Amino acid sequence: MSVNYIVSPWITCYVQRPNATVRLICIPHGGGGPQSYKAWAEQLPEHIEVLALSFPGRGSRHAETALRSMAPLADEVSKALKPYLNKPYALFGHSVGALIAYE
Repeated sequence: MSVNYIVSPWITCYVQRPNATVRLICIPHGGGGPQSYKAWAEQLPEHIEVLALSFPGRGSRHAETALRSMAPLADEVSKALKPYLNKPYALFGHSVGALIAYE
């Protein structure tokens, strides 16, 4: 098990679980970041791997230009997630994160 594993600029996996049977992809609220889901990654059962998104213009990506409209943001999120959709997954979005998950 690896801890605090940055998969890409978009994705943080605090507890890597290669044998997980499902991934929980967490999308934070507008001002939030992946750290909101660190405790989930540590406390959920071993068969669940938590991936948390990080947006440009926020947190560790604060120097990047934020994407301010839904279409480009949803497009970039879907590109970033594509390699990690190779096993069953669930999307969890908090506040505006739910809207991004829907898109």
